[in-house]
Amino acid sequence: MKKITFIRLFIALIVSSVMFVSCEALLKASQPKPQKPKPVTQNPSNTNAGTPEVVGVLGNGGTVSMTANLQELKAVNDKILGINAAFSFNQNISAHPEVVRLTNEMAPRILRFPGGTIANYYHPGGKGYGFKEAEMRTKVILDQYTAEQYETQDFVVPYIKLAKSSGAKCLYVANLLTGTVEEAITTIDKIQAGGVEVIGVELGNELYFGEYRNDFPDANSYVTKAKSYAAALRKKYPTMKIAVIAAKVAGEAGGTAPTQGYATEWNEALAKETFYDAFVVHSYVKDEGCTAFVGEGFDKVFLCEYELLSAVNLNYADKLYSTFKKWYNGKKMWYTEWNIKSPQTMAGNTFVHAAYVTEFFMNMMDYNLANNNALEISTYHNFCTSNYGYTTIAPNRKNLPNLNGNKEVSATGSYYAFKFLGDILKGGTQSAGLVSVSTTGLDNKQFNARLFYNVNTKKAYLYFLNRSGGNITIDKLDGIAYKTAKIKYIKANKLYSAFGETGFVNKYPDKQNYVEMFEKDFTTKVIEGPFSYGFIEFSL
Repeated sequence: MKKITFIRLFIALIVSSVMFVSCEALLKASQPKPQKPKPVTQNPSNTNAGTPEVVGVLGNGGTVSMTANLQELKAVNDKILGINAAFSFNQNISAHPEVVRLTNEMAPRILRFPGGTIANYYHPGGKGYGFKEAEMRTKVILDQYTAEQYETQDFVVPYIKLAKSSGAKCLYVANLLTGTVEEAITTIDKIQAGGVEVIGVELGNELYFGEYRNDFPDANSYVTKAKSYAAALRKKYPTMKIAVIAAKVAGEAGGTAPTQGYATEWNEALAKETFYDAFVVHSYVKDEGCTAFVGEGFDKVFLCEYELLSAVNLNYADKLYSTFKKWYNGKKMWYTEWNIKSPQTMAGNTFVHAAYVTEFFMNMMDYNLANNNALEISTYHNFCTSNYGYTTIAPNRKNLPNLNGNKEVSATGSYYAFKFLGDILKGGTQSAGLVSVSTTGLDNKQFNARLFYNVNTKKAYLYFLNRSGGNITIDKLDGIAYKTAKIKYIKANKLYSAFGETGFVNKYPDKQNYVEMFEKDFTTKVIEGPFSYGFIEFSL
């Protein structure tokens, strides 16, 4: 493999930044604006909270007692460990040795291709994504078209190479806007001929947005076109799973009152149809309002993020499905883009962002175990671009400290949330029951853990998130008679401790504080704080 120089990688990713299709920028989220954070009630014994303001407000750790049940195991749907691969192949970025290494070690179960908005303009056989000048509608798409004139291959080629090397399966997004079903079949055939399984097809991307209203003036126009694509795909691939786009509605992230009638009509029309297997939802937690607190103190911004980005406490997965249940009840949900709304403002690539991703995985697993894997597929937005706040892998443009020790490429906080859970679920590891959990000085905003067990290796795993502001002592863990235990975790001293570049590195250089990663024997029964996430491996 020809090594890509740092200069080339830097230029490529800057170009990617310019043309990055920010689906979040297209969203007009109607979530309530963040309110002033309320202090979490502390246990009376925790009066000796640390000096830092954040720690003082959140608490100072606590104790937890757990009873495990390793007899009643349930399979975990690991297809939630997918990633949207949009804009990850410009100027051969994906072939950088460190990008390849990190991807293979992370082992995403799914890589979505071509991606989000770009899928609506993708044509196989051309340069890059095969964009056509006459079809360009927005500056970001036009920028991509301009950059593609320097490409030499269809991006499906490096996509296949990366997916195959990492063991990922393909979730394909068909072009219903400017393409043909024949183009979709050609690309799917090429991906599968390259040794990558295509597990499903999305019929378009976010075609309910206003910019597509001339093409899809009403729900029936989408239904008619989607049905024709589905029929051709079923004929070619009888067992292929197919998903339609659920239109965002008021009250759901990205839904707005002015589009409520159109969205309702869209969803009601699809509710009458039976030609599809699943519905697609995209959602970004609207957090940009948290930056308004910076005038009250830098830490207040992250207290706001702390309150807002608590997926288990707020039960985001259930709320997502419940919003669409009256139309799509009984159908599987594919959650093919998710993140926070504005990660490049403050929270992106900090501990509080990584904690959100970790906790959302817990929340999705909880929901699936209780609802027969109703959330069938999840692909996080996104894989590898210069947008450090969104991605799992990003350029190290400022040569800042990172955990993977590379001067050109950085693994972000989201990367390690993926990798930790992915490592646990290898080899048939299943979810195990925590029959009872009791805590002192903690609530589910401050500490969460999920237990897993692999009957073949005789190893149990405790996947944990500590947002408590102090150490967590495991006072009791009944039901696991282990011989040895090891812990692997990332520790942060602040909610805003970084994994590399952040949105505040230039404006607030004095606030740059970096995370640390540890791997050691677990002998003290203490999960270190003030903030941390990772897993404990018990050898039985």
